[in-house]
Amino acid sequence: MYTLGGVLALTLAVRSQGSEYGWGTTKTLYTQRPGRLALLAGKVVSLLLWVLLMVLLLFAVDAISSVVVALIDGKSLLFPEPIDIYKAIAGTWLIFGFSAIFGLTLATLFRQSAMAIGIGLAYSIVIEGIVFSIIGNLGGNTIKQVESWFPFANVGYLSRSFGTSLPPALAHTVAKPIADANHAVLVLLVYSIVFLVLSAYLVRTRDVTN
Repeated sequence: MYTLGGVLALTLAVRSQGSEYGWGTTKTLYTQRPGRLALLAGKVVSLLLWVLLMVLLLFAVDAISSVVVALIDGKSLLFPEPIDIYKAIAGTWLIFGFSAIFGLTLATLFRQSAMAIGIGLAYSIVIEGIVFSIIGNLGGNTIKQVESWFPFANVGYLSRSFGTSLPPALAHTVAKPIADANHAVLVLLVYSIVFLVLSAYLVRTRDVTN
């Protein structure tokens, strides 16, 4: 739920915001009504709605695929409890929504799409993916505690809180997250708010003629 989907959400947001600077339409938008913050709010709401649609379509495709495979194998149809499905949809929306807001902020900061996408992917893959994996093995629990307050680590915690698709014989090989779903949700919400505030500040105070 947080690999390819998160990348697509980040790219969608970056292109939505960064293309405005590339096309030179930002100046026109900011000189018309409504104001800058209203335009930003509308863009954020539209992005979150698109992300929600992407999540719902993803779950619909998963459900249809599961039914087809079960019928082919002659297995009984047994879906998770509705509350678990609702939680999974909400969790995935939060993960994709955070990725979209992160991409929007990067595009606003750098005023372009290419650099924003590159830095966003480099940060999520290199900094939190590779670097923390390496130093985590050296620094032990202290490094893992520090990592637990970084955004993409909590994306992983939230995803793994729903369990694993591995067979029971291999499930024990997956390391248990050091933070639970409540911690992950709180951290992702805080980061999302901080990024939104930063984007609003940049949009509100920058000179768009430069």
